[in-house]
Amino acid sequence: GGDLIVTGDDDEAVVSLNGLLITGGAVHVQGKLKRLTIQHCTLAPGATPSLLVETADTQVVIDQSILGGLRVDDSVEVQISNSIVDATGEDQVAYAALDDESAGGPLTLINSTVIGKVHTMLMQLVTNTLLLARLGQSDTWPFPVNAERTQEGCVRFSFVPPGSRTPRRFQCQ
Repeated sequence: GGDLIVTGDDDEAVVSLNGLLITGGAVHVQGKLKRLTIQHCTLAPGATPSLLVETADTQVVIDQSILGGLRVDDSVEVQISNSIVDATGEDQVAYAALDDESAGGPLTLINSTVIGKVHTMLMQLVTNTLLLARLGQSDTWPFPVNAERTQEGCVRFSFVPPGSRTPRRFQCQ
């Protein structure tokens, strides 16, 4: 139990987590870090986010893992593949900035399932992904799945259930 703090003190620092089960706390990324890789890990979903990336300009790569909600700085690029992000409810926040409201950094989702609302600066690519999200009764979000920059990025071969509103105008390049 308790949080795991990952810190770096160099713009070239790289950290890799592989094969871990983390319960009873979140992973907090602080300091200076170029890249965080999470593979074959479970960051147990719960009432609070399981990954908080407070560093700027960090690249986060998540593969073959299960985790709860993510909160990331808007300069952090996140790529999630072959994974599950479970905010524990369709009306809970699965992906956003550190304040739970603003847009998190650019997001790529490949062959994954996301349960909960998503607010990102840019959906670089979303393919073969299930997005299960809805607004809550007194929600202030405009959409359950929202990208600030809608003239870039690509959403293809993905499913947002009926009743949800998908992000507007995307191009596939």
